[in-house]
Amino acid sequence: MAVIDYVQTEVRSFQDYAIKVTWETLTETNSTGAPFLIAAFNTIAIQFAGTFGGGSVVLEGSIDGATYFTLDDVEGAAISKSAAGMETSGDYALWVRPRVASGTGVDVDAIMICRRA
Repeated sequence: MAVIDYVQTEVRSFQDYAIKVTWETLTETNSTGAPFLIAAFNTIAIQFAGTFGGGSVVLEGSIDGATYFTLDDVEGAAISKSAAGMETSGDYALWVRPRVASGTGVDVDAIMICRRA
């Protein structure tokens, strides 16, 4: 099983700084995105889009970089999508990654924005 690398892009506007992180083509065989260090950012939002194949994709976080747990949104529900959608995380972590939790014929892209004011 391969880990999907991410592409990182800076986003700058007046008095604001953010990073856009994209993991493309998450599938059931290439199911885990490479972890991204988010320690410098205080807000993250994730968007999932593509073919979910009856399954789901989650956003996971870790403090030690070895053990990962599904992160919660700002309302306390697990960030788990079975169709295209976007969530803002209410949890704190040092590392985050998307992961295909289930499904067949999955082909999902995950796009995250990490912002610090």
